[in-house]
Amino acid sequence: MDIEIVERRRQAGDDSLGASITVPNEVRINGRSVLVADEPIVIDDLSSRSTVRVTLTLIARRVLIDQEHAVGEGVPS
Repeated sequence: MDIEIVERRRQAGDDSLGASITVPNEVRINGRSVLVADEPIVIDDLSSRSTVRVTLTLIARRVLIDQEHAVGEGVPS
């Protein structure tokens, strides 16, 4: 899974005060933009591993929790 936390700047090369601080205004998961709640994004440094834990709160239009059926099992009626 790839997570991109991106700041889109209005002007390239802005050297004004505060321009060196990154304020993310877009988050992408596997290249697709997702809506993130106005809460902190936490990135844990797990330097002993090749992965990083990212905790963020997403805004979802719909959440579906269901069982996945095995191939050939059929769907119950």
